Amino acid sequence: MSQKSPKSGSPRSPRSPQSQGPVATAAQALEVDDLPEGEEDDPGLGEDFESSTASITSSILHYRTINGRTGSNDERQSEAMDIAHHMFTLAQGGELHLAPINDNIQAFRVLKPGGWVESFEASAIIESDDDSVKPDSALAQWGPIFIKASKTIGNTFTVVGDNLQRPGIERAGFTDVEQWDSKLPLNPFPKDPKLKEMGQFGELFSTQDTEGLVLFVANTLGWTPEEVHVYIAKFRREIRDRRNHPYIRLRTVWARKPE
Repeated sequence: MSQKSPKSGSPRSPRSPQSQGPVATAAQALEVDDLPEGEEDDPGLGEDFESSTASITSSILHYRTINGRTGSNDERQSEAMDIAHHMFTLAQGGELHLAPINDNIQAFRVLKPGGWVESFEASAIIESDDDSVKPDSALAQWGPIFIKASKTIGNTFTVVGDNLQRPGIERAGFTDVEQWDSKLPLNPFPKDPKLKEMGQFGELFSTQDTEGLVLFVANTLGWTPEEVHVYIAKFRREIRDRRNHPYIRLRTVWARKPE
């Protein structure tokens, strides 16, 4: 969440990503671009598929699961998080936040009356508007894997699906509640240029360090190393297949603390 206290004077009007250019709202179907003949897979990542997905080295698995690592924080995953940051700001029309907040950031517990709070969440469920993401695909299995693992450790990956943000913010007593729902493509299938750019970063994020994203939850579920590398290989293959049109849902909710 982001929280800031306002400067004196009237608060600014809430911004919309639409003012920055076309961004897919949750109600809009993503228009698919024409697929060049012979280009079913992405040729632009410059990575040999067989060598990158055939195995996960035993040293990586040993370091992450036996040495007690609770989450990937190496340079490769750090780069993936930088990609994710840029990807999510693109989805919000280039904005870091949508609440009309000013400078002087403060923690929620000391938020002054009139200050703004913002909650951003991404769904773990991978969907498509044209049923190109099949129920038995690795893409469709991604969300259920994270949801099942989260129940094991007492957390949740269903904040968007369970609609937890807005009701929680309203119950806390905040006012002027606004909500922005959008879609983030996971490969550059959209016809719209800005959505295509988002999809390029979505694909890069999803494939650059898939191990760093999935190893902890897979270990929580008791998967073997062989099961992990087989799943990751299928996931990457499906992400790069231009016949698949995957996306995830994003939700941003912001509100103001009463004066």
